[in-house]
Amino acid sequence: MNDHITRYATTDHLAIAVVRCTDTVTTITGQHGLTGEPQQIMGEAITATLLMGTRLKGPGVLNFSLRCEQAFAHLRIDAIGMGSVRGMVTESVREQLQNWNGVDQLIGEGEVEVAKQLQQEAQPYLSRIAVDDIRPAWAANRYLATSEQVDACVLVDVRLKGGVVSEATGVYIERLPGADEEDSGVQQLRRHQQAFIDGKPMGLAGDHDDDGLIKRLVPGSELVNLHTYNVGFHCPCSRERFIGSLRGIDNKQLHELAENGLLKTTCEFCRTEYEIPLDEVL
Repeated sequence: MNDHITRYATTDHLAIAVVRCTDTVTTITGQHGLTGEPQQIMGEAITATLLMGTRLKGPGVLNFSLRCEQAFAHLRIDAIGMGSVRGMVTESVREQLQNWNGVDQLIGEGEVEVAKQLQQEAQPYLSRIAVDDIRPAWAANRYLATSEQVDACVLVDVRLKGGVVSEATGVYIERLPGADEEDSGVQQLRRHQQAFIDGKPMGLAGDHDDDGLIKRLVPGSELVNLHTYNVGFHCPCSRERFIGSLRGIDNKQLHELAENGLLKTTCEFCRTEYEIPLDEVL
């Protein structure tokens, strides 16, 4: 099954999105050399960000960042346009995660930051809130409820098997205007919200049919399949972009940074290495 997002509406006023992103999670976590629980946490953040990106009102970019005091001190995921995504951890965090002893706490309370830049708007929207747990799905749900005040639920299920990502699935359910509290769909949404609060969200793994998965999560709701589009890794970095950014640095500093006439830089997202002759920048 190719990585994809399927969007639905229901006759009882729910908006629903399903994301399947196993290969994409494998690609991005592999770029940063993550395995085990760190790989799973970053996979959950990728899945949650793709779901949140379906709420963008037009073409744009959604940045989802999490920060805490533990080993997984900072990660950032960008959902770019329709189904494109990339992720990063800094060099220092990457080293901590690759050398993690399997015992020390990886995440804890911290901060979630969401920035949305729509193509048609000059200024980005930025929101930052404190959370008592930066687990990606928990942080996403807290952000939606607290900052955007959306009646919704984000469900994420990333599984590892034999040291590799075997499945990465997520579901977004939102109550739309016009829904009554007594509607079947809203009642199912309440059930999932309470289960999440109780720490017992419904598992998503193993059900590889999108329609079947949604019918299991919101039984009794009539589905309208709106659109399906592909999901995949994409990083818009390029040699030209880095040359442009380097031209903003003082010439003296550029000479100090150059090694044998070359400026070397690595994209923090895709880990692509660039070597740029100094005379191309000056």
